[in-house]
Amino acid sequence: MAAIRRVRFWFVFLILLALTLLAAAAVLEMEFVMMLGFPDAATTEYDVAVSNAVWAFDRFTVAVVMWLLALSFWSRRRDVTRAFVVTVTVYGFAALVVIALDHYYAATLPGPWGG
Repeated sequence: MAAIRRVRFWFVFLILLALTLLAAAAVLEMEFVMMLGFPDAATTEYDVAVSNAVWAFDRFTVAVVMWLLALSFWSRRRDVTRAFVVTVTVYGFAALVVIALDHYYAATLPGPWGG
């Protein structure tokens, strides 16, 4: 009985996590990529650089979403805890890289704050 609950937990949890990541990717895409230069069409080097970094991270997020959906279906047959931990670690590292890139761009490129 406990094994059935564990399988259902992983299946539902991974699907909900995948849907949440997909929604977050859509929000990031809308905020930083699709709305670049809106409403006055003014873009800076910083805006373009951040837009490119977010675009790449969004594509990586979609790949992680597809991987999580695959893991959710594999969770019915085997334990996916190790694969999930590795996935979260890699995704967290990628998020830290994008945050570090943002700080680097803010320090080195001219942005909307003047200077």
